[in-house]
Amino acid sequence: MRPRPWLTPEGTINYQILYQLLTSVVGTINKHQTIKQKELQRHFSMVYSPVALSQLVKVTLSSGIIVNLHSSAF
Repeated sequence: MRPRPWLTPEGTINYQILYQLLTSVVGTINKHQTIKQKELQRHFSMVYSPVALSQLVKVTLSSGIIVNLHSSAF
């Protein structure tokens, strides 16, 4: 598994993949609004590396898509 699946081998961003990944993370957070960092990592453990998940969550927080993640150490 690549640590950042939204990057192409050339290092450019595959926006379609990035959108799909962000949509899945945001959807899970919206569905389980009190989800904690560890629970989110456990939920996506078979899909994303911890580094990739952390970066996806940081993107959602910094862009204002998600305002707060409970007990977040991201």
